[in-house]
This record gives sequence, C-alpha cells and structure tokens, in this order.
Amino acid sequence: MPTRKPGKPGSVAAVDDARLDRLVRIVRWALLAIVVTVLLLIFAIPRRPPPPPSPAQPDQAVIDRVGFVSPVWARQTAGALLNDPRAEIVVYIDKRPPEGDLAPWTVQAATDWKIGAAKEDTGFVLFVFPDVRIARVEVAYGLEGMFPDARIRQLLEARLIPYFGRGEYEQGLDAFLKAVRDEMGGDAGLARAAEAAVKVPSPRWPEMVKSAFQRVPRMFSATTRNYLEGTASERIVILVFATVFLGIVAFDVAVGANTVWRLATLPRNWRGSKARAAPFKNADNFSRFFGDTKLFEIVMGIAGFLIGFAMIAIVLLFAEDLLTRKGNFGGAGAEMIWPVPPAR
Repeated sequence: MPTRKPGKPGSVAAVDDARLDRLVRIVRWALLAIVVTVLLLIFAIPRRPPPPPSPAQPDQAVIDRVGFVSPVWARQTAGALLNDPRAEIVVYIDKRPPEGDLAPWTVQAATDWKIGAAKEDTGFVLFVFPDVRIARVEVAYGLEGMFPDARIRQLLEARLIPYFGRGEYEQGLDAFLKAVRDEMGGDAGLARAAEAAVKVPSPRWPEMVKSAFQRVPRMFSATTRNYLEGTASERIVILVFATVFLGIVAFDVAVGANTVWRLATLPRNWRGSKARAAPFKNADNFSRFFGDTKLFEIVMGIAGFLIGFAMIAIVLLFAEDLLTRKGNFGGAGAEMIWPVPPAR
C-alpha cells in the first residue's frame, strides 16, 4: 500500500503535514480533557447522602402520629377527603421531620406513597410537624397549574398559620382544606365531579409542552440534587442525557440564528440576484435564484428549528421521570413556620 512521503521543508506538502500534525495533537488533547472532565464529574464530586427512607404507605387520608387532632376530627375529615373525586388529599402529622433538607424527603415520601397517581396525578399532601412548627405542602403535577407555589404560600399564610399561631389546630386545618377545595370549585365543583363520575381530563399537547418548559427550573434543581446523591452509574446516565439534551438545544439555537439571519438578508439577496427577473425560465436560473436568495436554507432552517423544538419538548416531557426519579411530585409547593402559640 503506497504511503505518503513527507514533503520537502518549505514546500506546500510540508506545510500541510505540519497543519495536520497540529490538528491531530489538538484533537488528542481535547479528547483527553473531555475524558478527564467526565471522570472528575463522576468520581471527584463528593456524594451527598440521599433523603431518609419514606414512612409506611398511609392507609387513611389523615395520618396523625402524635395526637395533634382529635380522633373524631381525623375520622370525619378523612371521610370527606376520600369522597372527593377531584383530587387525593392527604394530611400527614408527625412530631418532626428527619434530619436534613425537608423538601427532598417530602417529595420522595409523597411520590413513594403514589398520592394522586390513580387520579391523573392530582395529589395534594399537607405535612405538619408540631415540634418544629413547620407546615409543608407538596403538589403533584396534575395540580401544579391550579396550585402554583405562590398560591400555596398565600393559602398557608391566610388560612392555616393564623389559627396555628393561636393554638387552634383543627380550625386551621379545616380552614386550609376548605380553601383548597374551594380552589377546585367548592361544593358545586364536587357535586358536578361526583355526578359526572369522570376523572380530571388529560391535558392537551400545548398545555403539556407549556407545563414542561415551566418546570425546567424545578427539574434542574431536582436533577442537580439527584446527581449529587447518585451513584457512579446514575451520574453517567444523567451526564449522557444532559449532553444529548444540550446538543439538541445548541443545534436548535444555531439553526434558529442562521434562519433569522437569512431572513434578515433576504431582501438584499433578492435585489442582488441576477436571476430574479425570470427565476423559472430554465433550470440554471432557478438554481441560481435559490442559491442567491438562500431560500432553500431558509425553508430547511425553519423545518429544522421546528423539529429541534419538538425534540426539546419531547425530551423535557420524559426527562423528569428519568433524571429526577421523583415520579408524580416534582417539588411544587411551599412551607412555612407558624409562631409559638400563647401559653394557656
């Protein structure tokens, strides 16, 4: 097999050989840098301990492990909550949460319990910890549009915290749960849902895409947390998925920017085309006209951008289950600390 002989010093072949050698060295060092970076991301970052295990699956809508409310109130309230077809609402009361960050644990617990999974992800869990005076709400994906974080905080501030601050716990829970059910249509909405005996309608494609983009900050936070808690294999999966996703985003941004530029320069190219007077006269004019005006690039750019956008939307729709491991709960909700009740 013939081999290429090196060119004489100073010749064009010698210059080409030098450039090729320099390019090979650059590629080698770049690949080495990428490998080292990936290994550092996987093994050098300390692993954060995962949240403590979730409590046992609740068998009632009101779980009171400390006698915070009376058994009669718990029984009556649980019956009313269980008979609501619009959502699955659970009240969980314990002395104090486990050590560490509270939000990951409540998200994991609500997900492990599969609250709302049978009702189109319309789960709603109120966690109450009297020893530390913390109340936290977790909202499943099916209710995030109705109960954004700011609205949950408003309901806690207006309906729960004032009563809890006075030591009137059952009244506070009653007021808060009534406000939550009022947001879902109140008694009239309950009657309509019970009469129709239907589930919450599945969201349409535009609504799903909008919701997926709105949850990007929360998904990024959950993915970062799970990356820090994950094993080496879990980190590899997250890195591969993130790399592919960022590649799609970069491709879509580049195609979009190029298309916008071509559209902006279209009038100038149109006027400068020598074939614009008779673009369909013959094949040469047609080819020259399309080449001068970059119409083919514009059409393909628009198509490529739409395809890339659709791919991004699809990836976001499925990314949460793969990257966050949080299932039906993604961290939507809020928490507050109520003041110390007056001494009696």
